[in-house]
Amino acid sequence: MAVVSISGDAGCHPEELARAVAVRLGWAVATPGDVLSDSSLLASLGHPDGFPERAWPWLAASVLVRMAAQSNLIYSAPGGQFLMRSFPGVFRVHLNAANAFRLTAVTVDSGMDRTAARNWLRQQDAEAALRRKARFGRAISRPEDVDLALNVANFTPDEQVSIVENTLRLRNMIPGEPLGSAAEAQMLFRIHMKLAEFGLALPTRVEAGRMPFSHPTEQIFADLLDFYRIPWQYEPRSFPLQWDKDGNVTEAFTPDFYLPEFDLYVELTTMKQSLVTRKNHKIKLLKAIYPHINIQVFYQKDMLDLTLKYGLSRSESES
Repeated sequence: MAVVSISGDAGCHPEELARAVAVRLGWAVATPGDVLSDSSLLASLGHPDGFPERAWPWLAASVLVRMAAQSNLIYSAPGGQFLMRSFPGVFRVHLNAANAFRLTAVTVDSGMDRTAARNWLRQQDAEAALRRKARFGRAISRPEDVDLALNVANFTPDEQVSIVENTLRLRNMIPGEPLGSAAEAQMLFRIHMKLAEFGLALPTRVEAGRMPFSHPTEQIFADLLDFYRIPWQYEPRSFPLQWDKDGNVTEAFTPDFYLPEFDLYVELTTMKQSLVTRKNHKIKLLKAIYPHINIQVFYQKDMLDLTLKYGLSRSESES
């Protein structure tokens, strides 16, 4: 895939460069003024309850991945050099300039006097650092966080576009190809797993009549099974584990999924460690009482790693 991030300091106009490069190349563009705005990301959740700042990068990534599946993509966002940093194939451009140049740019853009513009720049820089810390856990960007650092004071806007375009050609990112469907599914699965840590789930294409799930991770896992056309049943059976003296069931265990093709029950665990210990005890009882039952427990990291590995091998075997 060809995905380019263009970020920059206040006064360096990263959004303008992103749009200009997108027009030059005929690529899609995403900025905080449109699909990456907080209101747009909130709408993508389908409810008005808001979301924590640490979830913002994963919500934004979910939008960008879907866009990248349709077209090569350029995005501009505060802290964009950190956004999607764990995904391969993203090229990061960061714009900077000396404070004197930025100050002049702000006075020209806004009409403020230099004192007001200087105060505005300080405020923007401070807010940007706080936002990066809240969203990405890092207030300061390091040189290794970007692939191309561009001092905009030394180049005209048209020259900046040409520098980015020529660099992408050298990196063989032009013409580039949209993200494939298998890679899109794998990336979205990873994103959905992270969002589940915040109790968030993006709307998905759900079959009519599908039952509600008790946790977003279960919905994600069901969607992944559907993608790979693996038949499944949700909580089809409960296994009694303990009885009272009259033979009444006092404790039972209901695995999350059953995969008929593999005769395998699957239990997903994303709980706190204290609750995981209790669940592990139940599973140990189940195996002792029902030794013929095959059950696999997927902890959050296990499920992510194993499913991504399966997806990659499945994709390779079909190519």
